[in-house]
Amino acid sequence: MADQQAVAGWRKLWRAVILPLNAIALIVVVLWLLDTGRFPGVGGSERNTFTPPSGDFFSTSREPLGAERGSGPGLGKPAPEFALLDTGGKVVHLSDFRGKVVLLNFWATWCAPCRKEFPELVKTYGDGTSDVVVIGINMQENRDQVRQFADEFGADFPSPVDPKAEAAEAYRLLGIPSSYFIDQQGVLREQHFGLLKREIIDDKIEKTRAAGIAAP
Repeated sequence: MADQQAVAGWRKLWRAVILPLNAIALIVVVLWLLDTGRFPGVGGSERNTFTPPSGDFFSTSREPLGAERGSGPGLGKPAPEFALLDTGGKVVHLSDFRGKVVLLNFWATWCAPCRKEFPELVKTYGDGTSDVVVIGINMQENRDQVRQFADEFGADFPSPVDPKAEAAEAYRLLGIPSSYFIDQQGVLREQHFGLLKREIIDDKIEKTRAAGIAAP
């Protein structure tokens, strides 16, 4: 009799508590897979297409601005595309610079390491006639602030502003300054988090250039 009562008790507990909890856990896992694009055949292809931001965030030519949604950058994989306005109101696309090595740098005027490394970015860009281009994406600041900061250092490389942090999200940015080195075909080859120094820039540019030349 005691054994029968124990079995009946376990069955009641299973139906009332354990089974509903398992169902809830399964629903949570499926929703997470759908949200991250990891559910087989669902979500992944959509999350890797260019999705214009909501609202009226467009250029004067009505071109949608923002950044490509994806799983984040990976070495040896295409760098996420973006379309952002620079300080002069021009739309800057990463793909505009195919055929060149791109040093993509995320920064802000209030960031002390960013200020310290900025002269090296200016030196790297030079007069813009080499096979290397610098793109300095500013994090959510006023374009007048960005222009004044760039003028202070004599920087004339593209400095688009990321007002909604969409490019930062696409690159899975954890902090600034952060830099990504992209080869001539738009493939991410090197990255560096923190202050850039001359030897780091030269080394990573050379590795990126070589990888781009060697790529089929």
